[in-house]
Amino acid sequence: MLKSSSPEAQQIASQILIKLQPKIGDANQTIVDPVLSLLRSFHLEVQYEACQLIRILVHYGIQSDILKGLVSLLKPTKADLQEKPDILQDPSAPGLAAPLPVYVQQAAASKMIGIICKSNASIAESCVQLGCIHSLLVAMGNDKHPDSQKQAGITLEFFVRLFPIVHEAVREALGPTFFDEFMTEPETFYLNATPIHLDVLISNKVTFSGVSEAEQ
Repeated sequence: MLKSSSPEAQQIASQILIKLQPKIGDANQTIVDPVLSLLRSFHLEVQYEACQLIRILVHYGIQSDILKGLVSLLKPTKADLQEKPDILQDPSAPGLAAPLPVYVQQAAASKMIGIICKSNASIAESCVQLGCIHSLLVAMGNDKHPDSQKQAGITLEFFVRLFPIVHEAVREALGPTFFDEFMTEPETFYLNATPIHLDVLISNKVTFSGVSEAEQ
């Protein structure tokens, strides 16, 4: 039902799984992709239930799969960007400029990573090692979808303040001036971002090779 084209079915299925999962005691890896795909929904009620379900599932043995999946959603592939939602192909709605589902998913993943990492430092460290800092910076450079920039910025600020090594790496990548501007207004920095700023974000090379690098 999570893969249904009906938002109502997706919402109900999520609600049922939220109640059942704690009673099962384990989670199968096959649930990861269907749940993460809900984050591209244009229906807020579906996204809400998906987020609640992810918050539960991340505490089971599939935590690594969920974190890897969320981080991967921060950088859509070329194939993802070529997908067009049905509404944009409707000839009766010419000129409609709605965000691509993949961008909606990018913004939701940015927000979701922040939510689960703020509740668990070890999960936050795992996300850093999975490359989320580099990918959050890339998402911040997506001027085609402001919500991606906003959510990624909010989550990145959290990591910058939590881990000194992340603070240093991001400051070096952005440069002192841009970094200070971002940290002053992480939720709205993108409103004044220049093409040069966007290029710096998208082309960043921030990486972390060892677990010890992400320790406070």
